[in-house]
Amino acid sequence: MKIAVCTSDGNKVDLHFGKTSTFYVYEIEKGEKNFIDKRDVGAYCSSENKDHGFKIDKFEMTYQALKDCKKLYTASIGDTPKLKFEEKGIEVKLCSCDIDSIPTCSGNCKH
Repeated sequence: MKIAVCTSDGNKVDLHFGKTSTFYVYEIEKGEKNFIDKRDVGAYCSSENKDHGFKIDKFEMTYQALKDCKKLYTASIGDTPKLKFEEKGIEVKLCSCDIDSIPTCSGNCKH
């Protein structure tokens, strides 16, 4: 299963979804993770979007980059983007794991 991670350094889930401009993608199989690639997208929240309102065009651009992933691990995410990802089949997990812990992470954690 492919997952996407909001991370600043490839070591820890430490970014808010809206501030992430590069998602790290991993394949999780049999309790092991393997790095696939980095996917660059414009950050969902920007200086032009100060009200943090839902922006369908920015969401769709991000979704297109991550649509082959089954889960998205993030430190935080707004309710509307979370709901939209889940409607499209991507489960959102809130956590602050080290990326090495993700194969056993169920979300809502503080490692």
